[in-house]
Formats: sequence, structure tokens, C-alpha cells
Amino acid sequence: MDQPFANLDLLPYEMIFQILLKTDDLQTIINYCQTSQRAASVCRDEDFWKSKYQLDFRDLPILAGNDTWRKRYKRIFLSRRINSPLSGKSTHYGIIDQAGKVYIAGEKIIEVSGRERPETSISIQSFNNQRPVNIPFSSKVISVSAGVRSTGAVTEDGEAYFWGLNGVKYKLLDWKDSVIETPEQLKLPLRAIKICLGRLTFAILSEEGFVYFKGVFKLKDGPTVISRAFFRKRKDIRIIDIAAGDMSFAAVDSEGRVYFWGVVFWRKIKLNKNKQAITERKHIEGYTIIPFPEPIKQVSLGARHLMALSRSGQVYVLGRNSHGALGLGPEWLGKRIKRPRKLSFPEPISYISSSLISSSAITISQKLYIWGSDPLHQTFKGKEIIPSPTQIDIGLPVENIALGFNFTLALSNDGVVNRWGFFPFG
Repeated sequence: MDQPFANLDLLPYEMIFQILLKTDDLQTIINYCQTSQRAASVCRDEDFWKSKYQLDFRDLPILAGNDTWRKRYKRIFLSRRINSPLSGKSTHYGIIDQAGKVYIAGEKIIEVSGRERPETSISIQSFNNQRPVNIPFSSKVISVSAGVRSTGAVTEDGEAYFWGLNGVKYKLLDWKDSVIETPEQLKLPLRAIKICLGRLTFAILSEEGFVYFKGVFKLKDGPTVISRAFFRKRKDIRIIDIAAGDMSFAAVDSEGRVYFWGVVFWRKIKLNKNKQAITERKHIEGYTIIPFPEPIKQVSLGARHLMALSRSGQVYVLGRNSHGALGLGPEWLGKRIKRPRKLSFPEPISYISSSLISSSAITISQKLYIWGSDPLHQTFKGKEIIPSPTQIDIGLPVENIALGFNFTLALSNDGVVNRWGFFPFG
């Protein structure tokens, strides 16, 4: 039901209860409850939210807790709308199963020495998990992010966790070692619903619509800067999606604007060494609003490129077209795109995802398109670069996608995770 019926107030309470119970969109319910006294009485009814939770999330167990049913429903609804059960940006991946358990496979690092080594270096060892390993948490996992040599997760009770490479001289978690081998809870004053990791960067979205981000940035003058902030532009404007890249963050607000923090990769800053570093710090500590021709609902960041998905299902790209990650065709390979450009697809897009140097999109009819770097010829034999969006047929409709450096994961509509590429880890 896209719009509430104009005469719903004339119906009995029980009928309004059933109509709202069958309404899929939470915002439609909230909007109607704010404009109708009869509907507002339903929205105040905890039995309504308990029934709706049991109807919409019948695959989840009913857990004990102090939250109201309305808060529980809102938290699960928001996390499912913005989170993918698959994640993989570099050389490892994460999967959340239907029971809310998270599994990790791929490259893992441990610190084998370094206590007596210089502060600017670290001795680590890499090895590969032969198959996905369950990482236990006390409650269900609703968000997972496999970044560059680090991993993050958010649980159903709003707690955020981080583990993996923490940095050497400058660290993401100041009080921890260079490598964190088990999940470390991040102490935040807000309830988290999504986490995104890049290379020594992470961003966390809260249920209240705030974003918290932190990153280690290497600038032109040598010193490394750590940036952290809580951000929401106005009380009535919420952040609805986030992304983390190599040295950058992006966020989308409820009005469709895109905010960017970090090293600006879509234009070349021609300044001397010191002034360029000052300019880079300004973009990291402040933010840039990237203008798009229409409202945006989702963003995704690679090493040096950004993708944005509009509410109407259009995909826009900007940044460096390294390895064809922007999908603009062979004539644009290696070029820098300073303003958002729209990609062409046969139908509207419902979801986008990027690795460091490749990109993907899923259409509303669940067709999969991939472009960018293909370093091990995992998708097309004999091709290291796919310069334009190219459809990949896996035999079934695709619901979610995760791109790694040398592998691809695709969740088909039968609940199976399909994978292809180079998997030395099983």
C-alpha cells in the first residue's frame, strides 16, 4: 500500500488494525499515524507491533528484552532494508545466515612479533581460512563488513564490533594492539544498525540516523590524521545509508543528499605539498555535498570511485576510472570523472555494490551486472578489465552481491550463496 486510503478513519478500529498490519512500508504507517487519530491509537498499541513483528519477521525467534515491540520492529526493519547478508571488499568475505550467525573466510592476519620492533613497522603473518568459520556473538548479527584486512559486525542489540588490522603508529582503536584477533566492541552512545569498513576506516550508522566514522589517513606532508565525528545535519533529517572507502566516507540523508568526507579523488588538487595537505585535511574534517541530478538512496565506495543509486533506480558514478570501475566504456579507462555520470541499464536498479576496483548492480527483476577489474579472469576468460556493465547469468535471479579482489559472491533467490573466482581458502 503506497498511500493510506483517504477514508480509513471511517472504518472500525479492528479493520484499521488489519490494514496497517498488511502495509509493508514502515514510513507509510508512521506518516498515517501522524495524520489520523484513529491510526495513531493503533500505533500506540503494543499488540499491533507484536503482531506485525511476528508477521513480517516470522523467521526470527522472539527474544526476551526490555525494548518495546515498536522499537524492536523498527530496528529490524531498518537493518534489513539497508544491510546485505554478504560482504567482501578485498581478500576475505563475510556471510550472515538466516539464523543471524556470521561466517568469515579468506585471508586472516595475526601478529607474530613486533613488540620490540620500531613503532612504524609490524611483523604479521597471513594465512587463509580453508572454509567459512563462525564468529560467535551473544546475539544475532544484522550487519557485517569485510574491509581491507579487517572486519566489522553489528548485532541485533545495537552493539558494533571490530577486529583485524588496527594500524601501527596511528591506530583506529587507540587502546588496542596493531592486530586485533577477536571482535572488540566499540563503545558508542547510540544503537548501531550498520557498519562499513574500508582500508583502516570504518563508518557506523545508528538507529537514530546519526553516523560515526573514524579513519587513518596518509596525507601529502607525511603525518597521518585520524578523523572521527558524530554527524546529522539537522534534527529532522536522518542519515539513511553509509559507505567506507580507501581514505573516504560517504553518507546519504533522508532528503537524498550525499555527503563526502576524505581525500577527494574525483579532482586533482594542484597545490604545493603543504597546501595540498591542508586542503585534504579540510575535506576530512569537514564534508562536501556532492550534487546529483535527483535524490539518492544508496552509496558505495571503492578505492578511488563512488557509485550512487537514485530513488528512481538510476546509477551515477564519479572518480577515477581505474580498471574500468566506473563502467563508462573503454574510451574512458584511466580518466578522472569530476561530475556524476549516469550509467545506462535496460531497467531500473535496486542495489549497488563495489570492491576497491570493480562494481556491480542488481536490477529490479534481479538481473546481475558487473564491471571493472577482473584480475584473475574470474568472470570472463581472457579479460582482465570489463569496461562496461555486463550481465552475468547464474541461472537464477540474484538478490545480493559482494565483490572481492579476486572473487564474487552472489545470493540467488533460492537462498544459495553462489561463488566464483580464486578461492585458495576453500
